[in-house]
Amino acid sequence: MGDHDHVDETLALLARLDAYELLSALHARGGMAPFSQVCTRAEDSMPLLRSMAACGFITCHRGGTLDVEPSPEAQFCLTTKGEAVFGHLSRLRQWLTTQPDAADDRRRVR
Repeated sequence: MGDHDHVDETLALLARLDAYELLSALHARGGMAPFSQVCTRAEDSMPLLRSMAACGFITCHRGGTLDVEPSPEAQFCLTTKGEAVFGHLSRLRQWLTTQPDAADDRRRVR
């Protein structure tokens, strides 16, 4: 897989609302939360957690693999990279809320 493909996959992951919500939930809890709290943020949390860990955005303190579902007490943490990405996504979301709706713009032009 080329670098371009990896970038595309990472951007597609970060574009998911549940990915933002997961990062937000960890950030709101000081960067760490048990699996029992993290998994409530996404319907199918294990693939999301695996992808976020593979990208280096989160880690699981129990170590080992995420091939099996962790115990409810297993602690997931934001990495420095995950904290930075969350900061960028938060600023982007704030900026988007200040922008006029694209549909409104098209109506004004006509």
